[in-house]
Order: sequence, then C-alpha cells, then structure tokens
Amino acid sequence: MPDLLILCPDTDLLLQLEPLGRQLSFRVKSTTEQQVAESWLELRKFDLALMHTSIPLPVQERLADLLWKRNLAARLLLVGFEPDDPRAPAARLFGAEVVRGQDLISELTQILQAFKPQPRVNEKQHHILVVEDLDSPRDIICILIESMGYVHVHGRGSAAEALATLEEEPQKYTCVITDIRMPEMNGVELIRKVRATQSMSHIPVVVLTAFGTSDWLIECLKAGASGFLIKPPRKDDLARELGRPTRIFSHGLDPRLVKEDDLEALQRILEERGFV
Repeated sequence: MPDLLILCPDTDLLLQLEPLGRQLSFRVKSTTEQQVAESWLELRKFDLALMHTSIPLPVQERLADLLWKRNLAARLLLVGFEPDDPRAPAARLFGAEVVRGQDLISELTQILQAFKPQPRVNEKQHHILVVEDLDSPRDIICILIESMGYVHVHGRGSAAEALATLEEEPQKYTCVITDIRMPEMNGVELIRKVRATQSMSHIPVVVLTAFGTSDWLIECLKAGASGFLIKPPRKDDLARELGRPTRIFSHGLDPRLVKEDDLEALQRILEERGFV
C-alpha cells in the first residue's frame, strides 16, 4: 500500500483529498500545517505527496528536498493552480508536477488510480551521457558526477557521437547532459533528434548553459529539454537535475520540462531569476 502525504491549508479541499486517497488504497497522512508535514518527511518515506499552491515556493522546495532525500522516485503534485496561472512553470523547475484544470478531483482520481509505488532504485547505477566538445570541461563534469557516487558516466565529444551512442543502446542511458553550443550539430538539434526518434524519445536531456545565452536556452526548452544547468554547475543543482530522470523513468512521465503553452511564462520566470 503506497504512502500519501497531503499538505493543504484549504480545509474544504483537504476534506475531498483525504477520503479520495483512502478510497484508492493509499495510507494517508494529511495536515494543514507546514511544520507538521516537514516533521513527517524527516521521519519517514512517502511514495506520493500532494501540496497546495498556497504553500510558499521556498517551502515547497524545502519539503521536496526532504521527500526526495528518502525516496528519489516519489512524485510531488502541486494542486490548486488556475488553468492559466503563470506560477505553474516555477514548480516544474525544481521537479514538481502541476495538476490544474476545471475538474481537479477528476484529474487527481485518474493519477491516483494509475499510480504504482516503485521499488527502491539505486540511481547511482544509472548510465549518464555527457556531451561537450571541449575536453577539459567534459572531463570536469564527468569527474563531478562521479564524485557524487555515479559509477557509469560516459563522455562524448560531439552531438553526432552522442546520437550514435544513443541509437545503438537507447535503453541503456537514463540521462543526457549536453552543452548547447557545439560545432556541426548543436544541443538544440540533438534534443530535436532525440525527441523525434521513438526508441530514445523517453530519455531526459539536461542542457548546460551560460549566462547571456537566453535565446539558446529557450530554443532547447522548445525542443524538449528536461532541465538545465548554469555553467559551471553547482553540486546541489546537479543533484536536483540528476534526480529528475529517476522519477521520469520510474513513472513513465513526459521528459519535457515545459509544455509549449507555458513557455512564455517560464521565460518571464527565468528572466526574473536572472537565468536569462
């Protein structure tokens, strides 16, 4: 029986969510208090968490870190957004999923009905492909990932090499980390080819970007990037982006960070945060 945590200050909505979870065979812990939810997350593992959008974004991120510290495959669903709420893409940046629409309970019912708890995975055994045309930066990134405990880190010096590797063994790799600006085939083109090829369209692709390359980053997101890292990547940011593929693979989620409809809102958020 999967464990479900519900944090929802909206008591009317909470009174709908809690019985829904129990009806669909979840062990439910529910609260309206952030501190209570935090204490539970520090003590035990959950398979799924529902949080209301009224929870401040920094608190959402802190609770997400606690959730994934004990179970990297756990899903975090944010509920309560209006259909056109511009804040939704911000939640996706740190790895949450957004549930919104006119019939929230119906959508959640479908998600909970289809949910299957995943066995503990050793994400450190995942195969990661690093694509960078410059030898020194590629080696540094590979060494950094290996220093985090990942034992299968593979470097490629061009997008064409990476594509050939993925075509040969598309089920082997759980994440691609690629530079954007490369000769012959750039990172945007690589992402487009990955998404257009059925055998590898499921693979998460994280792009490496530098400040001042906003147009390139937006094009990568349009093409279907799963996330991004600012050069040089910090260890905590890298850990966050490497955790995302575990959830994508465990639950068969869409590898794209953002849908086309949310791209404009996401661009504004990135500009406000100084990413672009």
